[in-house]
Amino acid sequence: MGIPFFFSSLVSRHDLVIPLPASPPDVLAFDYNCLIHTVAQAVARVSQATTETQLHRDVFKGIVAYTADIIQAVKPGRVYVAIDGVPPVAKLVQQRKRRYMAAMERDRKSAGRAGGGGTAAAQLWSSNTVTPGTAFMQKLHTHLGKELPKLSPGLEFSSWDEPGEGEHKIFRWLAADGEPARGNNRGEGGSAPHKTVMIYGMDADMILLSMMHSVHPKRQACDVVLLRERQDALVHRADEGQPRGMNIATDFDVVSIQRVMAAVLPRLGARLDSRTAVLNYVLLAALMGNDFLPPLSYLRIRAAAGSRAKPGMERLMEVAAPLLGSGSGAGPGAGTGAAQSFARWDASDTTGCHVDFAALRSLIAELASTEDQRMKEAYGEYLRPPPRRPSPGDSDADHRWKYLPLMMEEHREVRLVDPSRPGWRMQYNAGLFPRGTDPESVLREYTAGVEWVMRYYITNTAPQEEWMFPYCYSPTAQALHHFLLKNAGKQAVLDSSYRLPFELTPEVQLLAVTPPGSKAILSAAQRRVMEDVNHRFMFPDSFRLHTWLKGVSWECTPQLPPMDLRRLHAALQRAPAAKKSIKKGSADVTVTAA
Repeated sequence: MGIPFFFSSLVSRHDLVIPLPASPPDVLAFDYNCLIHTVAQAVARVSQATTETQLHRDVFKGIVAYTADIIQAVKPGRVYVAIDGVPPVAKLVQQRKRRYMAAMERDRKSAGRAGGGGTAAAQLWSSNTVTPGTAFMQKLHTHLGKELPKLSPGLEFSSWDEPGEGEHKIFRWLAADGEPARGNNRGEGGSAPHKTVMIYGMDADMILLSMMHSVHPKRQACDVVLLRERQDALVHRADEGQPRGMNIATDFDVVSIQRVMAAVLPRLGARLDSRTAVLNYVLLAALMGNDFLPPLSYLRIRAAAGSRAKPGMERLMEVAAPLLGSGSGAGPGAGTGAAQSFARWDASDTTGCHVDFAALRSLIAELASTEDQRMKEAYGEYLRPPPRRPSPGDSDADHRWKYLPLMMEEHREVRLVDPSRPGWRMQYNAGLFPRGTDPESVLREYTAGVEWVMRYYITNTAPQEEWMFPYCYSPTAQALHHFLLKNAGKQAVLDSSYRLPFELTPEVQLLAVTPPGSKAILSAAQRRVMEDVNHRFMFPDSFRLHTWLKGVSWECTPQLPPMDLRRLHAALQRAPAAKKSIKKGSADVTVTAA
């Protein structure tokens, strides 16, 4: 999900931060992209480097030194480091959107600042270089291959040349791991030794994946704690040039996943066992939106400032709890006295779980019953936002960008859909989806997406690498309820027409997600493909945003033309420096980011 607000709101609402555990963990795992970005931004802030090569050398040193600091402070039994490799296509779509949004942010902020702002090194640095296949990542791979093994005996390292997102690599590695490092002797009573895992990296996805792993019926039981720098401490240390000298005990948040589960799971009702409760909590989080699906209907992670409305996850749990606790609704538990569940573990299935859309229909019906009123409320907040004051340390340019959907009139979509008018759902379908979109296709893809996300989070392997949700908005709750009624008894199906005719490579990924303003990070062959008249339309210099019902910039979505991965792959294959990929099929795939 990668949504900082989800984590910060969860931590602030519940007492989840714990002292650093006295006993060293059996395993320390790094979601390493988090650390790379943290160090690079700190180094670039004050570095005296005048060339990109010098800056990259400083960043490499800072990354290794900071990793050594954390390992020395934690003293784990074993260390595993995972860098993001080529992700599923659904994640690639999100990466593309984020990079284009970041390009717009840079342009907006630089236009609002005299002299460009920042040091020479800061202007040399681009976060887009932290993408598989760039020259920066190739050099970092070589550097880490030499230096990381010196930091801890037996350290294992998965670099960007291995496919998969870093957080999912971590949990696949943990699932395949055997007994804990601190001995294979079984404890009294014949139980397996307890295993403790500390993970550097803390966002919404990491929280949900840790919960899943902690209760997974096919995995070794373990306690998981997450480790991440506090932002106030990070900013202070960054003034020194890199986040060195940070004190794990005082400058980091350490969050216990057991405490997270103890805080949130009881709110889903007392009749669910912990495993089933976690499964349902993760499904509800998927409805709130993530890297792969937009939030359903009016649901939003955060409530508008000054609003009396509860944050979306709290509201959703309040609606879900009576259904889960009573055994009411249309699911298999209805009328039997058994607690209804929107999803169930399935030990006989390699997918690991089964989304019960008949049971989920009862929740969607509740959301649909209040959809008109909730949409009106959300639209009213969008039309008349409360005054916004800059956060401490924010410049005027920072403030204007943060609240872009409310403060930049050229991106306001106030007349696009008006939920106070009759027939607003027709406006919704016509205004928020590409022309000619079949509403049924939106509903099919959304239900398939819910199934895809749940399987991905449980197995840590994408059930279909090529699947993606090709729209910026979800269907309405009412439309989804009618769709589930009409298709009662049918299971969501992942469309096989999405099959790529080749294995997605770092070269294709890098080209697909890079905006024109960052083309310097591309190879000469990739730049030629980008600038070719036959492909130029896929790489716009300017674009509009979808801001309808959005309150802050990170909620907005750029309206980009479709990205034809097959076309880019074929063009790169014809380029002299291109690497050959493995053939898998014969169908086209078009990535749409409407």
